[in-house]
Parts: sequence; C-alpha cells; structure tokens
Amino acid sequence: MTLIRSLLGFLALTLVIFSCKKDYSDEDGKIPGLVESTWEFKEAGQLYNGEMDSAYVQSVSGFSALSMIGSGTSNQSGEIILQIIGEDIGTGTYSSPDIFFQYSENATILFQTIPGQASDFSITITAIDSVSVTGTFSGTVQDSQGNAHTITDGKFSVARTSDFNPGPPQDVQLTVWSKEICFDGSSIEIKVGTQTGFISDPLAVEPECGALGSATFTLPQGVYRVTAICGDDTLTYDVNLSGACSKLLVDFASPPVTEDFLPRTVGSYWDYENLASSTTTQRITVVTDTVIDGRLYSMFTSNLPDTFYYRRDEHIYYEYRTLDFNDFVQNPPSFEMVILHDDYQVNQSWETPPIDIILSGIGVKVKLVSTITRRDFSENIAGVNYDNLIEVQTEIFFSSDGGMSYQSSGSSYITVFAKDIGIVYYYDLDRAIEWGALASYIVP
Repeated sequence: MTLIRSLLGFLALTLVIFSCKKDYSDEDGKIPGLVESTWEFKEAGQLYNGEMDSAYVQSVSGFSALSMIGSGTSNQSGEIILQIIGEDIGTGTYSSPDIFFQYSENATILFQTIPGQASDFSITITAIDSVSVTGTFSGTVQDSQGNAHTITDGKFSVARTSDFNPGPPQDVQLTVWSKEICFDGSSIEIKVGTQTGFISDPLAVEPECGALGSATFTLPQGVYRVTAICGDDTLTYDVNLSGACSKLLVDFASPPVTEDFLPRTVGSYWDYENLASSTTTQRITVVTDTVIDGRLYSMFTSNLPDTFYYRRDEHIYYEYRTLDFNDFVQNPPSFEMVILHDDYQVNQSWETPPIDIILSGIGVKVKLVSTITRRDFSENIAGVNYDNLIEVQTEIFFSSDGGMSYQSSGSSYITVFAKDIGIVYYYDLDRAIEWGALASYIVP
C-alpha cells in the first residue's frame, strides 16, 4: 500500500477542532477554582502565551488521541494545538511521530511539526487525570516555508473537557423517499440488508422522518447498501447512518455513482496476510479524518505499525507520502501523489511532478510513473475471490541531469484495488512483503 516507509504520525484534526472548539470549551478557557488553563513557549527569545480552551480524548479502534487546544492572549491572535496518539495515554514523554504541534496567528501557520518527518520535538505529560492535564514541550519545528525553528520552555496546564469515546451504535431511522414512483405506477421496492420496504407515494419535497408514503427503516448507526427496485431497473446507494434520522432520495432519472475503490469510512478495516507466510498478518483500520496542507484526508493505521493518509476527488485517489526510500533520503520530502484514476483504461498512465531529493548524499530528481496494467478482472487473493479489480503498476524514475532526462530505477510495485472493497493487494517495499487481503469489513 506504500512506496515509502510508513508514518506513525498523528496530524491535528484542524478543520474538525476549530469548527467545534467552543462546543468543548468553557468560554474563558478556565474552570474557576479547579484548573488554571494556560500555555506558553519561547522561540528565538520571544514569548508566546495564552489560555487553554479544551483538552479531550478521542478513542477508536484501539487508538486514543489526546487533543489540547488553546488561544492567544488579548494582544495576540494565536491558536495552539498539541496532540498525542497512543494506545493508552498517561504520564511520560511522547516524541515524533506520535505527536503533533501547531501554532498559528490570523490563520497563518508560524510553527508546526510535519507528519512523516523525523524531529526532536517532544511533549511530556507530567500529570493527567479526569480533571486536568499538565506538561511541557520543546524541540525543532518548521514554518510554512520549511525553515527550522526551535521551541523552548513550552508548558501547558489545561482543564479536561468531555472525552469522545463512542459507545455502542445508536439506532437511526432511515427514511427513503422519491419524487416519482415507478413508471407503471407501482411502488418502489427498497431493500436494506434483510429488511424490505416500499415507497408507495411520490413526495414533491423532502418529507419528515417516517412520513407516510416513504419507506422507513430502523437500523444501528453505520454504513449500509440501499437497493431500490422498479421492475427491471435497480439502483444502489451507500448511506452512512448517523444521528436520530437520515433521509435518502431515490431518483431513477439520475442514477447515483456508487463506485468507490478505496472506502474511507471511520471504523472500516481490512485484514491482510503475508502471501509468502500466512502466519504473518496485519489489520489496517480507518481511525479518523485529518487535515494536511489544507486538504482533508482519511488516516489509516495498522498494528505493524504503519500509517497512511488517503483522500478522493471524483475518480482520482490520492495518498500523502514521505519519500525516504528506506532511510536513504536526507530530509525526505512529504507530498501528495495520485495512486489511482478509476476511470482510466488499460495502459493509461500518470506521473508525479519531479521531486528534488538528496539520495545517499547525491542530489537527484525523482518521479513516480503509474500505469493501469489490468482492470475489470477477477482473481483469488489470499484465498478470497475478488471481482471488479484494477491493477496499478508504479515505476520509479531518477534524473541526474536536473530533469532533462530520466532513467528507470528498475524498481516498481503493484497495487490492486477492488470496487467497493479497497486495496486487496499491495507490495510493501520497506519489508519486501506481498500483502493480500483476507477479508474486508465496513463497520460503524
């Protein structure tokens, strides 16, 4: 699933955090009589300080993330984020890549740690309980231009707010409706799992939950495949049920585009085995959404441990990677690359822009060229039969003349995507392992 050595970093959920920060926080950043919620640090002798707004833990799929958010004093417009990811967060020192730090002013990032890049930055929790968290932080960070800065004398004290630990999925009422019923005047049959309902009446506008004439289902939170049937015509929809009520409009005049070769719903997971040794397995899980360079990615982690970042835009799938070639690259760059065009045909290719790297002390340019080598085929992988597959071969090219010409490195790797399932085969370049998916699950 990756060309480069994978990350075990954790990037701030910037969009999510800033959009809901006040929902978690006391308005003045303090709980009177309990905790003095403050933060401060120095950079090049300048003091930055302010008040902490919130601290909370998010837990999913065996991982926990402690997020601490603060704002500047009245004469500063700063925002600070400190995050730690781990299985069980307690007192102790946490270092790259299990941490994230960011300080910004007027929405401009001044200092931050970079996912996938080694750093001496560390966060130490000196005390933590159900009421508060205190600690220190320091180390090397970067500004938005990639220049290095040193953070010293960092410390924080913050009152804990409500943790996010989702319990058992709650039931959701799904209301399926349509502006038109079947062309012959009959009802639209709706199937969700083992349940069946009918849309008996056309509804001109979006109805209330459970409205007469719609098909209504009560289901636990999660992702479901909804099938709508009118005679010989069938539509399928993938819905993510949350909250008390979800609604779905069925429209036979405008069929949905449902193909997805890399599902990214939080809680989804895939089990893989080493195709050369079935005793070696791993589980890769979608744990959260995160923002890198202003783009929203889904963060996948495994028990090896590895970390991957993916996003999708229509028919194009992206991965955020760090190009270190098994530690041979000095100051390895992190960048976004296209890993799949699901609408490309066999022999169609795409490539990354040229990237400057220092490889074993020598400055070169590198680019990755990917090609659809097979598509719409079936294959048995790790004992499981898969259909609707797309195979992508990615080859590595180097240039030693500033990009005037490129030569193949002779190294390439294969990734196989299955429609509505995800990656079912990939070559792990770091470990020289071929991984095949044993099964795929989409879970709430």
